[in-house]
Amino acid sequence: MEERDGRFYKKGTRFSEEHKRKISESRKKYIAKHPEYRSIVGERTKKLIAEGKIGFSKGNTLRKGVKPWNYGLKASNDERVAKHTNILRPDGHPVNYKGGNYICLGCGKELANRHPKNKLCVKCFGESISGENHYNWKGGITEPNQAFRNSQAYKNWRKAVFEKDNYTCVWCGVRGYKLNADHIKSFSEYPELRVEISNGRTLCIDCHKKTPNYARNIR
Repeated sequence: MEERDGRFYKKGTRFSEEHKRKISESRKKYIAKHPEYRSIVGERTKKLIAEGKIGFSKGNTLRKGVKPWNYGLKASNDERVAKHTNILRPDGHPVNYKGGNYICLGCGKELANRHPKNKLCVKCFGESISGENHYNWKGGITEPNQAFRNSQAYKNWRKAVFEKDNYTCVWCGVRGYKLNADHIKSFSEYPELRVEISNGRTLCIDCHKKTPNYARNIR
């Protein structure tokens, strides 16, 4: 038997949540009827804490005056750790050395984390699954002009044009509403000016539809 809150229970007994709730309600009713019970329990708790028999922790803060068991100890002082760290392999590493981080097989860059699946950095992994290496590759059926519009160079040009015009339509002055980056000189007739920032202007969708080349030279 063991004592809990002034009552005796069979040792190792575990209560259900419903049982705990009933005990809590019963205890609250008892405290409301006998206010002195709270002070009695408080004094008993303080006494047990002072004797070091019980303690309460808040986050990582231990009870005052009691140091943790590993205070001032280091892993290197542990005999179990030292036993392995002092034994070196022929390559000069400890016996428990796992090889460190992987090296990217594409560019040779050291990876930040161990990733045994592909052993590639983010850039090389992206290149390894793009184009012909992608599982959904269908032989390059995308039109060259559309492929260029999907490229990173075109996306960078589009962003630069928006920033140049402060995300404002240069015709009607609307700002931040369904904006398009329009080529002043035709996209298809002047391929050398496709990523020239001075050849771009910001137009809203309504103004863009009024241009003579809108949706005409996509292919």
